[in-house]
Amino acid sequence: MKEIIKHHKDCMTVQETLKKMQQDYAKQGYDCTLKLNTLNIKLDDGYVMIWWQDGVFWQECFAE
Repeated sequence: MKEIIKHHKDCMTVQETLKKMQQDYAKQGYDCTLKLNTLNIKLDDGYVMIWWQDGVFWQECFAE
């Protein structure tokens, strides 16, 4: 299910915000991959994808 996790209208700082999210998840021991405006976080049974679109950060979980 796709859900909004944060409103973020400033497109100039999207990359910085995603990098901060990546660092926060990596500190918790998760394997993270950042590509353009998408952050993928590997879980034991799938992954979470976080991306920015139209002033909003979205999150969606996928099972493997």
